[in-house]
Amino acid sequence: MIKQSIIISYKQNDSDRKLNLQRILGYLSILLNDETEIVLVEQDNFSKIDFLNSIPNNKHINHIFLENKGIFNKGWGYNAGVKNSKGNYLIFNDIDVFLKLSQYSSSLKLLEKYDVINPYNKIYFLDKNNSEKFINENHNFNNIDLASQYYLPGVISGGIFMMTKEKFLMLKGLDEECYGYGHEDDIFDTKIRKLQLSIMVINEIAVHLFHNVFKDDIYYSRKSINEKLLTQYIIMRPDEILSKINNFNSFGI
Repeated sequence: MIKQSIIISYKQNDSDRKLNLQRILGYLSILLNDETEIVLVEQDNFSKIDFLNSIPNNKHINHIFLENKGIFNKGWGYNAGVKNSKGNYLIFNDIDVFLKLSQYSSSLKLLEKYDVINPYNKIYFLDKNNSEKFINENHNFNNIDLASQYYLPGVISGGIFMMTKEKFLMLKGLDEECYGYGHEDDIFDTKIRKLQLSIMVINEIAVHLFHNVFKDDIYYSRKSINEKLLTQYIIMRPDEILSKINNFNSFGI
């Protein structure tokens, strides 16, 4: 019986993204068994994932394709992934963020006490050379270059986070009006905080792998629109957010 589902939302736009997806799937495949699945939601005009047979334990990967010829919608992918998941415990994982494997199980146990888990409080952004070193040294967190740029995450639901399916569905998932880069996590955080879900942030680290950023990409074109949507959520009262949630006719698939 599947107990936990790892949800990945993906759209390929360059070779870095594809490589990072291959790497994270290979890494997480160690966790896969009859109780743990990956729900991989791909958005594109046609499927570009052609390597799943090379991933260990790939029978536990549920690959879902959503036709999307436009801008990547991470929230739609997450929502669709949850709708198609079998586990009651959910792990949302960006393709370029790595957490110690032991932290997955220990963090999930905390969902018995808390509604939302952020399994790290510091994330290291590695350059290309240090990313290759991290991969080639078998994901050795002890050898991370501590001089690398790091951030203290300002959001709960960025990178990697965990929730029960019950709480995620109660919030009606991420807002699918938020396309492309920016603020889908801030908006979801606003719902979490205003509706007073309990939160635990764990004193651990995560690693962010290198990938190219092209600021003129269409992915970044809606940032200002997303900012306006976030502002709407920030000024809403909790009862107004509940009303907005309850008026969603559908989300995901």
